[in-house]
Formats: sequence, C-alpha cells, structure tokens
Amino acid sequence: MKTFTILTAAIAMQSIELNAQCLFEFELDEYFYICNVQQLPMNLGESMILEQTLEPYTFYWDCFYEPFPGSEFTFDEYDFLDDPTEQFPNLLGSVDGDTLVFILTVTDNFGIQCTDSISVITACWNIIMEGCDLFYIAPGESATLCSSHIPCLEPATYSWTPTEYLNDPTSANPTATPTTDITYCVVITDAIGCQANTCVDVNVGVAVVEQYKRNVQLFPNPTNEMLTLQSHSAISWIDISDPFGRIVFSSQPNATQAKLNLESLSTGCYFLSATTENGNVQTLKFLKD
Repeated sequence: MKTFTILTAAIAMQSIELNAQCLFEFELDEYFYICNVQQLPMNLGESMILEQTLEPYTFYWDCFYEPFPGSEFTFDEYDFLDDPTEQFPNLLGSVDGDTLVFILTVTDNFGIQCTDSISVITACWNIIMEGCDLFYIAPGESATLCSSHIPCLEPATYSWTPTEYLNDPTSANPTATPTTDITYCVVITDAIGCQANTCVDVNVGVAVVEQYKRNVQLFPNPTNEMLTLQSHSAISWIDISDPFGRIVFSSQPNATQAKLNLESLSTGCYFLSATTENGNVQTLKFLKD
C-alpha cells in the first residue's frame, strides 16, 4: 500500500534522529514475514540487545495499520499483541496480504527514549477451484491449465510437474497437449518465499469428452444461498424437489450457465433435475446449509 511506504519511511527517519540523541541503541529487524497464520504466536524483537548499565527499561509497542478505503474496521496493538508493554511480546494475529507496522519505544533508567520499527507482512492465498481442477479434451486438443491459488504478494513464480506436453512449465497458465490421461501439479512461490501447491487432472479421449458434454455441473455443494449450474448444452428447464418429491423451485434459464438464489429454501437435502436443449435429463443431489 502506498500509504504504508510513506509511513514506514517517516518512521525510519524519526528512528535515526532519536537514536542519535540516545545513550543506548537497539535495532529491530526491518521485516518479519509470515507464510501461514498457523505459525503464530511468534515473538517480536527477539534479537534485541540493550545495555545492562541503563536498566531498568520500559517498553511500549504501537501498531499502525490503515485498512482499505471504506473499511469499518480499525485496529490497534491490543488486537495483535498479547502485551504491548513487554520487551518480546507475542504476535497473535496479522492481516492476510497486507502490512502491519509496529513501532517500539524503549525508555531507559534516565528517561531517555529510542524508537525503531518492524513491518509484519503476511502472505495469503485465495482459493478459486471452480473450472481449474479438471479438464476433458479429445486426442490432439489442448487444455490451458490454471492454478487454484492466487498469491497476494506478487511477483510469484510457478513450477509445473511433470513437464511433458507443456509449452512452458514456469508459466501461470501453461498449455498442455497430452496424449493420455495425466495429472499436473504446480508449486507457487510468492514474493516473500511462501508456497502453495495444487494439482490439475487432464483426461484425454473421445468417450470422456462426449460424457462431459452431456453432464451438468453444479457448485458449490453444499451451498448456503447461490447455486451455479454449468453445462456444455443450454439448460432449458430446472426443477428442484425435496426428499418427499415435492417441487420447491423451478426455473427456465435457456443458457449454458444458470445462477439460482436458494436463500428461501430450508436447510436439508434436495434433488435437482436439469433438462438440456438436446433433451438430456440429469438429476443431481445437493445440500443446502
């Protein structure tokens, strides 16, 4: 965020000016990287060294975080640290894909103060699996692979394996032209070295392609409110019935994709019957949360 870059620079200048007047010095790491919130809690300032002759010291950690424009959330040091008055407080939380700036003020036995800052950066990975984990192609055709994780801290690097039948195994979206069924896996490394991985299946053959064209896919399942249907052929009619066979929802999308608002349905199991323009009827089961 641009605001953070300016703020961090101002803090660093303030730190240099104040430390020049101090009887003691200390230095925090400039950055603290977190790849997974499961790493928490972790200590801040664990490498700090202070002169014993100027003890006792008092400590206070301030937290500066500017949420995205329009956000109703505000944060302070008590939201992220177990005790901001400790020399080495535990970092309890972070903000995915964003930067927290912690300013430490240290006061010695004579009341002289020094400050320094540390920026905490946390990686995050958005998961968007739909349409990325399975491909059906006919012999001689190609599939453009896509990863199910989007790194928040760019730039990212990609490494696909195996490399056979790929035009570029280091691309985020390589083209695959396999001759048989194959599973490709990718390791994604973001700008701070955090990694995620996922796999994509590519099925090759005329039979599987024809079966795929007849199938209607629905997601997410279970669903909370919105249910999406996807089909190779246009879906002409949709009926949803409860376990007793009573029709509780009907729609006539006449499109290859249909988005259904099922907020009014009660929690439970339902059966969806979809009729495509070629007369194919498919019944699918889904759960409503």
